[in-house]
Amino acid sequence: MTNNSSPEGPIGDSSAPLRRLKAVFRRAHDVVAKGGALNDVIPLLDEALSAAREVKPVGDEEARGELRDLLQDLQLVSAQAGGASTAEPARNALALALVQTQARILRRVTRRACGFPLRDDLPLLTDVLDDLEENVREDRAEEATDQSALEADVAAVRLHLLQSEGERRLRRAKDLLATGRSRSLEGFSAARSLAALRAEIRRESQSHDDEVSALRDELETTKDALDREFLDWLRTDDTAESVSAAVAAAREMAAELEEMRATAALSKSRPHRVTTLNLEKDAARLAAACRSVAKRIVLLDPDDQGRARKAFRRLNRFRRRFQDFESDVILSERLEGLFGPRLVRNWDRLIFWLLVAVLALIVVDHYIDPWLDVEEQEVGGVRGGIPWTIWADTAICVVFLVDFFVRMGLSPRRWRYLRRHFFTELLPSIPFAYVSVALNEAVALNGARLIHFLRLARFLRPLMRLVRALLFMTRTLDRLVEQNAGILNRNILFFSDGRSDEGIPTELKRARELDRAIRRDARRAADALGIVARRTMVRALLAFLEREISHPVVADGELGVFGSRLTAEDIRVEDVIQSMRELDEEQVAEFIGVDTARQLAAALSVLRLPLLRRFTPVRFVLGPMGAPDPLGTAARLGRLAGDLLGALQRLIHWFADFYGTITGAQFLDRIGDQLVKLTSRPAKRLLVLGGVTALLVFFVNLLRLTKFAWIKAINSFLFKFFSLPVLVIGLLAAVPMLIGFWLKRIAGQAAEFYERVAEAQFLALTEILKEEHRREDIHTLMRRVFLPEVRLCRPSISPEEEEALSREVESLEASLGRPRESGRLQGLPEEEWVKCQLMLLFYRDFIDGAYFHRNDTKILNILLGNLTLENVRRDRLSWDKKTLRRLDQLDVSRGKG
Repeated sequence: MTNNSSPEGPIGDSSAPLRRLKAVFRRAHDVVAKGGALNDVIPLLDEALSAAREVKPVGDEEARGELRDLLQDLQLVSAQAGGASTAEPARNALALALVQTQARILRRVTRRACGFPLRDDLPLLTDVLDDLEENVREDRAEEATDQSALEADVAAVRLHLLQSEGERRLRRAKDLLATGRSRSLEGFSAARSLAALRAEIRRESQSHDDEVSALRDELETTKDALDREFLDWLRTDDTAESVSAAVAAAREMAAELEEMRATAALSKSRPHRVTTLNLEKDAARLAAACRSVAKRIVLLDPDDQGRARKAFRRLNRFRRRFQDFESDVILSERLEGLFGPRLVRNWDRLIFWLLVAVLALIVVDHYIDPWLDVEEQEVGGVRGGIPWTIWADTAICVVFLVDFFVRMGLSPRRWRYLRRHFFTELLPSIPFAYVSVALNEAVALNGARLIHFLRLARFLRPLMRLVRALLFMTRTLDRLVEQNAGILNRNILFFSDGRSDEGIPTELKRARELDRAIRRDARRAADALGIVARRTMVRALLAFLEREISHPVVADGELGVFGSRLTAEDIRVEDVIQSMRELDEEQVAEFIGVDTARQLAAALSVLRLPLLRRFTPVRFVLGPMGAPDPLGTAARLGRLAGDLLGALQRLIHWFADFYGTITGAQFLDRIGDQLVKLTSRPAKRLLVLGGVTALLVFFVNLLRLTKFAWIKAINSFLFKFFSLPVLVIGLLAAVPMLIGFWLKRIAGQAAEFYERVAEAQFLALTEILKEEHRREDIHTLMRRVFLPEVRLCRPSISPEEEEALSREVESLEASLGRPRESGRLQGLPEEEWVKCQLMLLFYRDFIDGAYFHRNDTKILNILLGNLTLENVRRDRLSWDKKTLRRLDQLDVSRGKG
């Protein structure tokens, strides 16, 4: 159902701007369908942007209908544009560009129409430009004659976007300074947004443009002024508001430090040196101010004090991590300047595979002749020569040591580098195997005098082998995480705040989904049209973006605080699961690339062994036999990972619900019940069987039948190999059974105590609370149950009859299901009245039980005991026997099932 609530409430009637916007977009698509040029569409786009700025929050159903019609039109034209023929690629490319622009505009229009505050356009438009830049980069290998001009156009539009956004943010920041609002968290957020925008402009502007340089300088000056005002306020103000602002600022700065690291890893490009220095200085100044604020946190309550100290410690921790990141950036620059980028990349790959090789050598060395005595193995090694595994391990360790000391020598913080990498890189790189052999050689030369070294090696060598394996595995995983930090360094939320999604209308969710789907489908359709059509679409999108920048949908006064970061926010696990389950070959090629997909498919080829391939998940991932399909294999692996992640989410939610809906006594009772169920039958059978066999052996000995040799042998065999082991196993099985009985007894005593305490608090009288809401419940039942059923039986019922029926049903509030003297409601057929009466009886039984009481299970008992529903479950529903058996085992009286 569509949520009619909005944060701002309905303001006026916005039907006219929405109708105008719908008409303009329809005219634009008609122009494109008739073969119109780009210049014919741009005036219509300006008119659409003007109509979008006039949209207000919707206040009636007519306006919501217009909004739904707009989204329906968008879905129809996107399907037409994506499924058009390739006969006219230029026209189809222009239609694809128009559809993407329409989706982008409607996404913001829908947010405004639903009454939500508009957000900054910069992240959305920057993301669009990144996609265009990727399209242009892919066309570079196809002999694009105007490739340089197209790349320059994309860069010019990006710089225009940043300049326009910089001017808007400057106006907002100067307004904060003029009105004194800079001495607040809003001023700090504005300063961080200016710093982030200045860094983006520095990265994008390659030429020495005076206008761009002046804008950059003004951004820096205004940012410094905001920082000074905010930090001075933190140092001098003694109110709790300044402490809370310092905590929020510390969290935001820590997030910005960490996000720059993640962004650099994701984009595979290093941030500008000046940008990292400025960010580190800003973080240092804020940390100094937070230290002074930390002395005043006594103004807060204990919980707020703990949160403040945690935020300040987190800021310092992220500052140290950012300094390490900055050192790694300088180290990488020095390595590439000394050896070249290509050699450094190849060397890193060599180090990674050497790590894998040394792990394999450790495993091989562990399993070589495991039954040989350690002393004989070492002496034999000395006499017969050092094993090849030790030579290979030593050679690899020499390579690791050379790599470590070269990096340490080039690092700007050498001792810090040594402390960070001592246990993960230096310590495991020492060739302990060769050192051990050299020590054994000394033992062999000196004889018994050094025999204690050999005894020490007996115990230390397996331990050192294990430690080295763990350290090398840690280093290998660290390399993998470092290479994929852009993907892994995201916050995936399993438990998000329910209020974040509360009140979001269906139209807004649909607009978001349509925008994402249209962008993905448009790129796929443009690839099918060829390189010329792709260039046409890119040019059209650039022209449309220029109009959006010059005529923004979001006015300056509508925006709140600008965001300081341009990348994605926290990711909800539901979105991750949906994206992974919908993964296809095109998305795999876009996310990880064809080369990585080939490497992944080659690694998974080991699963094609006959036994492994019989497993259903393996068979699904590998796909049908035949020509290799790396993209399809990677996509199927992603979909399987999405299903596994969904199962993990359901398991986590089950435990969370389990924790919140069960008491300690019930938990102990269920554990004890399971222990008894699992062990009682085998324990009893084993004890009976062992006891009977022991009695048989006893009677044979009592009757002195063991004088016969064959009977004595059978008797001895039964006692040693059957009776005694069975009795021991039965006694072992009886131990958890007795523990289960003990837990059930304790749980029963606790449950009885809790029940008596609850009854003493008049828990059974909480059914009065149900009685108080009887009239509202009857009205809801009438609107959602009775009337829909009546319409199904009698589609021709008039509104007057519905109103009369509503009054009559609500008048039964006192009797609740007891028929009148006539036996049924006036004007209602007998079969319809029977349905209404049955529902009223259900409700009467519902309100006859107290909340959280043992008698509050009547409805469930009715549903389980109704023979009609039982026949439906067994004959009509496709439930298996296991599900039906679990349903039969429900024990609602004890809360089990």
